[in-house]
Amino acid sequence: VAPGFIDVHAHADSQALNRRDALNFLHMGVTTIVTGNCGSSVGEFTAHFTKLAKDGIGVNYGSLLGHGTVRSAVMGTAARHPTSAELERMQQLVEKAMGEGAFGISTGLIYVPGTYAKTEEIVALARAAKKHGGLYVSHMRNEGDNVLDAIDEALRIGQETGISVHLSHLK
Repeated sequence: VAPGFIDVHAHADSQALNRRDALNFLHMGVTTIVTGNCGSSVGEFTAHFTKLAKDGIGVNYGSLLGHGTVRSAVMGTAARHPTSAELERMQQLVEKAMGEGAFGISTGLIYVPGTYAKTEEIVALARAAKKHGGLYVSHMRNEGDNVLDAIDEALRIGQETGISVHLSHLK
């Protein structure tokens, strides 16, 4: 006998609305899931959480805010640095999501549009999440020959902001 397991890296964001019983998780002993990983999440947390609370879900549920979701909402898939106004808007979206119940921010730095973000952009957004007690979860920029540089980038973000850092897919 074991207590319920926590899946901190689920990709079941909007699908949670379709599979309310969550038997796919419960049959594996998972009783808590965290979604919004790898830089992708729902965009409107209040509406999402309200729907889950109203109609129920079979597991405990939390979500991170995806950096790619935020960047796409403000800049689309532009392969450039954000303007100061765009960065400010992204910070506002992070703070809004944190106020609505997000656990922190996640990045998918090998996926578009995350791959276009410089470290300074991520630092600014992680700082906004940290204000609300959030954490930073990163699908790093590289998992191969430059993995140490990718780890250094994630650690730099944590050091510059004081945010807790979780690395996904460390190989």
